[in-house]
Amino acid sequence: MTIDKIAELAGVSRGAVDKVIHGRPGVRADVRERVLQIIRQTGYVPPRVSLDPVCKTVAVIMPRTTNTYFSVLKDALDGLCRSCSDLVLRYHFCETTDIDSQLAALDQPADAWLIRGVRSRRLRDRLNRLDCPVFFLDAEVPGVPAVCLFGEDCYQGGRIAASLLAKCIGHRGKVVVIGGSPEIISHHRRLEGFLDFMRDRCPGIEVAGQFFSQDQGVVAYAQACRTLDQFPDLDGICNLAGYAGEIGQAILQRKRAIKMVCFDRTPDVAALIEKGIVEFSISIQLMHQAHTIFDALRSYLLFGVQPPSDYLETPITILFDENTAAMLPEKRTET
Repeated sequence: MTIDKIAELAGVSRGAVDKVIHGRPGVRADVRERVLQIIRQTGYVPPRVSLDPVCKTVAVIMPRTTNTYFSVLKDALDGLCRSCSDLVLRYHFCETTDIDSQLAALDQPADAWLIRGVRSRRLRDRLNRLDCPVFFLDAEVPGVPAVCLFGEDCYQGGRIAASLLAKCIGHRGKVVVIGGSPEIISHHRRLEGFLDFMRDRCPGIEVAGQFFSQDQGVVAYAQACRTLDQFPDLDGICNLAGYAGEIGQAILQRKRAIKMVCFDRTPDVAALIEKGIVEFSISIQLMHQAHTIFDALRSYLLFGVQPPSDYLETPITILFDENTAAMLPEKRTET
């Protein structure tokens, strides 16, 4: 297999293939994807890329899989890795705010790192001393150069959540917003988008409080209970992070007629939708994200192919009472 043959199969010029291989601009997105697909299918390796070692190890730092998002994503990535023998994922489960555990994990050797980022000077300094590439998942570490970030448009997601909650309560009333951790940039951007939308577009809605669950189920439940007790006239809750089921349980236990918008794709959220508590749930397309991560890691480490962008965005899905079937495990449709 040669560059000329790749160009022939893709129906493009040799120069276009060369640009894709070296991650240079000047190639349309659909052409770039077609060339990358042929490279993956044929196993072509540019001459400048060594085949030794054949297998590459990516160390992954992510929160414990009690968080459904990371549990489903891990299962999807593991399934993709089982289909090949040249990419291995090694997991280190550390809470995002547990910087000491993350620093300890970074002492282990790896060909690349995939990390859910957090604001931390110590983590920034350690990552900048690594002699291998870094990829970020969901959120970056400010000040750390990375090959790319896999994630959603979190600011826009926060605005969408605010718009949906406003519609649920007729654009009037009192609401609170529960975030994950202010130290996780993706959570901060969602909160910023939510508050900006409410301030600019919803003068009849009072945002009575902003709280944080620290992305932990026990904290989310306790915070929801305190919030419901503090605001007996509350009309709506927006949960911008995980553990929506725990928040919904607090609403059920107190028998409150409150509308909720959340970010989650779990059976307990589906049950809350059926009970009329959760009106809308926003979810990223996890299988799409898993394939994007797998393809980018493998292409970069084995073939030396740069990702088409330093930010690979994952689409979202909005779930409600008429499409709760979409909460079943995602399946990738091959085209």
